[in-house]
Order: sequence, then structure tokens, then C-alpha cells
Amino acid sequence: MSNYKIVYYTKIIYNEIKMNKLLQINSVVNSGSTGRIAEEIGQIAIAADWESFIAYGRHARKSQSESIKIGSDWDIKWHGLQTHLFY
Repeated sequence: MSNYKIVYYTKIIYNEIKMNKLLQINSVVNSGSTGRIAEEIGQIAIAADWESFIAYGRHARKSQSESIKIGSDWDIKWHGLQTHLFY
């Protein structure tokens, strides 16, 4: 018996697929006029095989785009207080 090892190497070839991405920033998702406009733009992008993301700060309703929450409720209240006092 010999002490030879047979090693098989598998070469994996990945097809490079570039995915277009759309990021929209809005205060709300799918609510109010600008939220609905952002949602509709996202739906058009998804229909064209794009990834769609909506970053929002306040209210989010169900969306076909991926929603990304920015900040917290504390941030919203703090910025509101600053605006009320200094502007």
C-alpha cells in the first residue's frame, strides 16, 4: 500500500451578476404624498430588476422596497425640540 493521497480540487466559477440598486431617502415610507411617490418609484425599479431601498425617519407602512430605519424616536423628538427653540 502506498501513502499517496488523491486530492481533488473543484474550481467554482461564479457568474458575475451586477445588480442595480436604488436608495431613496424620505421621512416616511408609503405614507403621505412623498412616501407614496417613493413607493411607486421603488415598484418601477423592482419591475426593472433593480433592488430598491427606502431609508426613512418617521413612519413606515408596508412596502415592496426594503425599508431602512434612520435614527430613533428620541432623535425625532430631540430635533423637533431644537427646531422649536432655535429656529
